[in-house]
Amino acid sequence: CIRVTYTHPDHPATPAVAEVRGNVLDRICICVRAHLVSGADGKSGTTVTEADLKKIFDRVNELWSQACVHFEFSGKTDIQPDRLDSDIRTESALFGMLLLKGDPNCLDIFFVRRVDIPSADSDLLGFAFRGAEGAAVDDENPDLRGETTAHEIGHNFNLEDRGATGETGFLMSHTISGFNDKLDFLGEIDKVRDFLRRGNKGRQQVYV
Repeated sequence: CIRVTYTHPDHPATPAVAEVRGNVLDRICICVRAHLVSGADGKSGTTVTEADLKKIFDRVNELWSQACVHFEFSGKTDIQPDRLDSDIRTESALFGMLLLKGDPNCLDIFFVRRVDIPSADSDLLGFAFRGAEGAAVDDENPDLRGETTAHEIGHNFNLEDRGATGETGFLMSHTISGFNDKLDFLGEIDKVRDFLRRGNKGRQQVYV
């Protein structure tokens, strides 16, 4: 993979990030696969198209390039779960069912019509478990699918939402916007790269 110069002036190489050598980060490459989910009726599913997928993952790679993490798109799958209408309605059963339909060698992103989590305190654009191997992204705001996908991948990489609701500017801010594009170097980029390099995520799909 390509080596990218890293210019943060206050951050020395640390043993925790094994691939840091001087001021150079090796690029971590991860296989990602898209799943376009339709409802049980075969119709009420995501409106995402193949052209949309290119835009989404181009944006994801643009955002995650700050951490020198690159996603290699392996294609799409159309799936129609037996028990899913147009929504993901629970935090466990239905999302777990989707994960079982994923590609074991890739990070799986499921595009659905709507994410509906009863316990959430606001409307959600996406959903993921921390440390899990996939995420769900909905159609509520098509212009922010790239940012939403990148944000949910952050949860897959064991990142939490940043503390204050309404904090903007960071990829992991609680509220998604088109201006949420920064990863904090010391608190987030190091954590993600250490998480990936320790093999906690993507044993087959991560390589340097």
